[in-house]
Amino acid sequence: MRNPFRLRTAQRIVNDYNFVELFGANAINIFTDIENPWSDVLLIRGAPGGGKTTLLRMLTPRPLRLVCDNVYRTQIKRLYNELKKLEAIKNNSPNIFGVMLSFSSEYHDLESIDKANRSFKALVNSRIVVATIRSVLDWYKKSQSKDLESIHFSWIPEVSSTIPASANGKELFDWASDIEKNFYEQMDNLGNSTNYASMHSRLDALKWLANSKITCNGQELLVKRVLLFDEVQSLTKLQRKRILDVIFESRENCGVWIAERTEALTSFEILSKGVLKNRDYRTVINLEEVRSGKNSEKYQKFLNEIANLRVNKADGFTQRDFQSLIDNDDDRSDWRHGLHKKNKELVNDMMRSGYHKKSANWVESIMASELSLFDKAIKLKCLQILNSREKKKAQQTFDIPIPNSSFEESERTVKILAEHFLRKEMNAPMYFGFKSLSIISSANVDQFLDVTGEIFERIASKALQQEPESLDADEQHGIIRDVAESRWRELVHRVPNGGQTISLLKSLGKFCTEQTYQPNAPYANGVTGFALTIRERDKLIDNANPSQTGELCKIREVLSVLVANNMLMQIPVMQGGDHHIVFYMNRLLCAYFNLPLTYGGWRKKNLEHIYQWMFQEDT
Repeated sequence: MRNPFRLRTAQRIVNDYNFVELFGANAINIFTDIENPWSDVLLIRGAPGGGKTTLLRMLTPRPLRLVCDNVYRTQIKRLYNELKKLEAIKNNSPNIFGVMLSFSSEYHDLESIDKANRSFKALVNSRIVVATIRSVLDWYKKSQSKDLESIHFSWIPEVSSTIPASANGKELFDWASDIEKNFYEQMDNLGNSTNYASMHSRLDALKWLANSKITCNGQELLVKRVLLFDEVQSLTKLQRKRILDVIFESRENCGVWIAERTEALTSFEILSKGVLKNRDYRTVINLEEVRSGKNSEKYQKFLNEIANLRVNKADGFTQRDFQSLIDNDDDRSDWRHGLHKKNKELVNDMMRSGYHKKSANWVESIMASELSLFDKAIKLKCLQILNSREKKKAQQTFDIPIPNSSFEESERTVKILAEHFLRKEMNAPMYFGFKSLSIISSANVDQFLDVTGEIFERIASKALQQEPESLDADEQHGIIRDVAESRWRELVHRVPNGGQTISLLKSLGKFCTEQTYQPNAPYANGVTGFALTIRERDKLIDNANPSQTGELCKIREVLSVLVANNMLMQIPVMQGGDHHIVFYMNRLLCAYFNLPLTYGGWRKKNLEHIYQWMFQEDT
């Protein structure tokens, strides 16, 4: 396995053993505070590549059993302990029975010929039953080809229920196969087939799963049951609503976990951050949210674990730590000559500006200090920025030296951006080290693996000629920029309304660049997003008039697409007593536009500006 960073554990081509080996235990942390994870309805939402399918797959019988069987292995022991905390494992055995069903786009075609919704219910009923049969066989380590008759299901069905009251696995599998066969006949005949669907007035399979007595050779399955719905965004909006309505109304003693891309939501739901309450379900987990802000350090540990697990799967890299393979700092001696020249330029610039009288004492102090050339350059850049700010002031006092405490305090506020300015001006690396890789992922595991996959490819190719060495900052920066440019080129094909979404992002990137790189650096963290007032946001999402068209409709649609695909992340903030919703740019896009990776810098815009951005051509 040369480059395990290319593997995506959600893919079924990854066998269960490799899946367990590559699963990061820290992924489970987001569920530990949920009160009744196995008895309630839980929605897991996020952009493509966030890890939703991977999380659900971990809760099915075969992976859970493999964790229990391999608990003696160091990398699996941590996963075992996390699953034990969640009570998914107990007494070295799975403590939950997970049944996973993934939806697909074929349901879309059904809606046009399924006016009574019966074929949809029939198909979902049959597929839940088949998925349950397979999970039971996995639970008891049985073979589907030989052991179907060894398992048995019995329950007390309600009137008009179609699922047999008592049947073995083969009988139920044949029952479900007839429905499946009839479904495809109906699709071939454009809905004119006489079929079992006419008998399916309800979606009974959830009640059946929750209440069936399940046995294998007389041994009863007694653990908690959880139905795991994946890829729910593949359903039509009406089908999704029907499924959710059934789940919320049934209130069975069975956990239901629903994983869906954010794009499944309406524009109103996507953009209504801070407005909607969880009325029908106890918990909604938005993966991007739970991995950012105050949880970013936990997320960084999670990514470090994923990286280390994958490195150890690569030939010749056993027992290696991913961070040991990359430099977390750069060798500034490589640009010693450039720093000499830059420091001289900074001093001369301040002298020309007319502010040398006020800052002369600090320039002399900095240049006479024993600081490294790089640290001197940072301080001089800070001073240059502060001098530019003075120039903006209405009243200027050139001949009064800046007090020590004042300069030191002001320096702290601009130091991060001053370094970013300096690196950009000197064409020095800006994006490198594991912390940057974590931030650049924008809370998306696939985005992290895309970047680290390219980095590891470079490391592995070098290792063919010599002992693996750490990849320096310049090479990391170059790879990150290449991936960012590649992602940018793909965007027009990856998101709906490609032209308008790309135009908005281009305009936003240009705007953020202009605002960030002003000589006086008025925004200490740079600008990497824009904000709407709550009033503007409410105007945008007002669904009192569903037929609303025109500018607001187009803005709402484009912003919804960008948020759903993690190109923009929305964060509620308070400023000056007013509530705003900030839309921050994806951090890989920040790298594309040479922007800092810090949060906190944004500018307020109105809907008219956003609309202009969407149709701005030469940006």
